[in-house]
Amino acid sequence: MKKNVLVFGVSDSETPKYLEKVSETIDLTIITNDSISQNLSKNETVFSGMLLLDDTSKVDNYNCIYTNSYHFTELQSQLNTILNNNRPVLAIGQGMYFLNDLFNKNAKQIYDEIKTSDDLLDIFISPGSKTAAIIGSGGFFKIPNSLPQSMKEFQRSKDLITSVYELGTGYVHGIESTLHDWVLGYQFNPFIDGPSIVRALIDGFIERAVQ
Repeated sequence: MKKNVLVFGVSDSETPKYLEKVSETIDLTIITNDSISQNLSKNETVFSGMLLLDDTSKVDNYNCIYTNSYHFTELQSQLNTILNNNRPVLAIGQGMYFLNDLFNKNAKQIYDEIKTSDDLLDIFISPGSKTAAIIGSGGFFKIPNSLPQSMKEFQRSKDLITSVYELGTGYVHGIESTLHDWVLGYQFNPFIDGPSIVRALIDGFIERAVQ
């Protein structure tokens, strides 16, 4: 029997193609704001991990979460259960900010808005981080400048460490939990952004989720 991973941040009617590699190995249970409203997210499944994604092509999923206290509490409850079971979590884009807010025990922090562009950003992956261990290398990389938001060091939860930061500005582009085995968040999308070496993060999530 396949393991089952909980997914938030994408449409349940049109799953992104980049999730195909995950769905070949693991069953995906996608929850949306609509399913939370209808209590469809409540079931007895013990999830083996969680993906907090960020597909804004259809709807701003996280804005809906933050503006509805019931939705916010329900999604945090799902995430807390998975964290308490020490299962893997991969948070991307707005999902990284939601993860940080949960660790900070805040409803929502105010993050700076920044301009996006077609220029690539220079980032640094800390050599001693779990991220570097998974992809086999730390150091300097380039990623797309696609998310109009930024996290500063003082906004990062003290239970998280910075694994990836932007050169020049120091903005946080990657976080890792110090309390769990495999809880990672990135401002960029490792499924499709950056050099191919970061795809190893997807393999790492799958490997941990099937255990």
